[in-house]
Amino acid sequence: DAIFQIPEGYYKVTSITQEYRMDGKTERNPIGIPAMNIEGNYLNIVIKKQYKDQLDECFEKAKLEIFDSFIAARMEGEIRLSDDERNNGCALADIGAETTTVTIYNNGNMRKLVVLPVGSMNVTRDLCSENITADEAEEIKITRGYKSNAENRGNLDNETINSVINARYGEILQNVKYQIEESGELIQHIIFTGGGSKLKNFMMLTEEYLPEFNVEVKPAPKFNLICAPGVNTTDTFSATLYGLLNRGKDNCCELEKQEKSLAELFEDDSRETQEVPSKNNDYGRVDIEVIHNDPEEERRNKKEEEDKRREDERVRLEEEKKRKEEEKA
Repeated sequence: DAIFQIPEGYYKVTSITQEYRMDGKTERNPIGIPAMNIEGNYLNIVIKKQYKDQLDECFEKAKLEIFDSFIAARMEGEIRLSDDERNNGCALADIGAETTTVTIYNNGNMRKLVVLPVGSMNVTRDLCSENITADEAEEIKITRGYKSNAENRGNLDNETINSVINARYGEILQNVKYQIEESGELIQHIIFTGGGSKLKNFMMLTEEYLPEFNVEVKPAPKFNLICAPGVNTTDTFSATLYGLLNRGKDNCCELEKQEKSLAELFEDDSRETQEVPSKNNDYGRVDIEVIHNDPEEERRNKKEEEDKRREDERVRLEEEKKRKEEEKA
């Protein structure tokens, strides 16, 4: 903090340890190593203060307390990338609708994180300039993709579509390449994720703009996920959510259950669903454990507790009465 100066208008989210220099020798973990001089290198992640204030205001209005926060891109990297990929060096590029997030890893650590203000929605907007609706443009982008052999139909021919996609995706891929070069890390492997990477013939574009890199599109991790109705479970959402679950140390369902009965928690619903990460597969699987509770048995237990309390009170009063009679005698 004494060395790093936060830019005006920004807020520091966290600092990620890179490595330490112990008497000129690089160490990842300095604990227990004697040295005369130690230097720590950190990656500082910042966000615009106005975004931070808006997030805080949203949680405040919802009357929710922020217990802790994590970087979504980091959570996704921990789930999508293997230890070898993070150690040997790679870039993870998540092409979303409005933004492209680039994270660069080397020697097991995140070396750079940047969010670019360009995504696959830029293609849709450019296609709309050809006098078609946004829905039509989105459908054309999804169904025909790049260098489609489909028969021309409607107002747009394949040449126009390819020109728009090439221009916009070229912008994205060149920006990804620039971020890798600017990081100073020796990266040859790029992994693409996100909805934008699902474009038909996407790999043709990477061959044009990133010929010197080993490129792959990595699908979402395979695990079962049950969400509330209406929740949009995109690939990135799922990977980030599982990353958060993987970071958890306590089973909140179990902790809450110790204080309240299931009937009190869920009133009419006497079934609770818990989602816990499995420890026995590569990407993990959200296993569903269903706990059943018998309302009739709970009522019996409450009645027995109440009867016992009354009996204890009756015994106490009788003993108190007997003691007072003995004192008078």
